Amino acid sequence: SFTYKNFTLSALFDMKFGGDIVSVTEAMATFYGTAKRTAKRTDIIVDGVTVSGEKNTKPVSAEDYYKLIGSTDGFAEEFIYDASYIKLKELALSYSFPKTLLKKTPFTNLRLSLVARNLCYLLKHTPGTSPEGGYDTNMYSSAIDYLAVPYTRTFGFSVNVSF
Repeated sequence: SFTYKNFTLSALFDMKFGGDIVSVTEAMATFYGTAKRTAKRTDIIVDGVTVSGEKNTKPVSAEDYYKLIGSTDGFAEEFIYDASYIKLKELALSYSFPKTLLKKTPFTNLRLSLVARNLCYLLKHTPGTSPEGGYDTNMYSSAIDYLAVPYTRTFGFSVNVSF
């Protein structure tokens, strides 16, 4: 928090460093052709080698490639991301009325605040989804983003009064 005269600006950051998250959301978007990566519709030459050990030069259709890597039969490496993030979770600006202005009122304190929550990620590695996502709360599936809905950005106003 920072205070200047009667104004206070406070911020709450949420952060996590390390770990991986599997984005089933991104995999399914790729499978159905709605992910940003699927905008490339020309044939794709997959990095790798052939059975004989030579560099692969055979193109495959973009549709076949995206359907293969986006399949939910397993997790393709393309959909495993660093789960680290830094998020501006809350920002509040408050004004406390001076006691001299409150003398002729029944209030001993009066503070007005504007509050915003879930404003933005300052760092994240997951495309289009939240790195906080999770399938559920057990330790084996908390690192799986399975069609998670993003956190809602909210704005509010509060009045804090003391008598």
